[in-house]
Amino acid sequence: MKNVLLVTAVLLSLSPGGLGQAAERVSVTFATQDDDKAGNTQVQDHLVCDHHDVATLICCNANQDSDHWNVTTTTARDMTIVEPFQKGRLAGCHFVFGMKAAGNDTWKVIPSLTIYYDGSREDWHFPNTVLKSDKTPTSKTFDLPHQ
Repeated sequence: MKNVLLVTAVLLSLSPGGLGQAAERVSVTFATQDDDKAGNTQVQDHLVCDHHDVATLICCNANQDSDHWNVTTTTARDMTIVEPFQKGRLAGCHFVFGMKAAGNDTWKVIPSLTIYYDGSREDWHFPNTVLKSDKTPTSKTFDLPHQ
């Protein structure tokens, strides 16, 4: 009986379910500070593990009203999971927080990243960040601290 229990425990630890819960949703929150994001500035965010994207957010430049994020507002958007991953896989990963302006834009913002699993979540809060773009992509990279 002990051998059966041991084999079952080993198999569960090697199965995808045994490695952790799968990420169900990845959300980025933008707390805009004392310089806003223009409505035609594109957000270009990437969650990168092992040198490739596991989640991306390329958005928020199509509507001058809803995509213009005023000073002292907080806006959240969900990333697209492009490669499913398990809870615990994010050790050594990083968050590339970026934008590309249609003209000239400076955005002062505090970004946060939240990953939702079945019944739990992990949160990362990054420092006040200034992104400046004059029609070219710009970004800051943040390592994900071990939780």
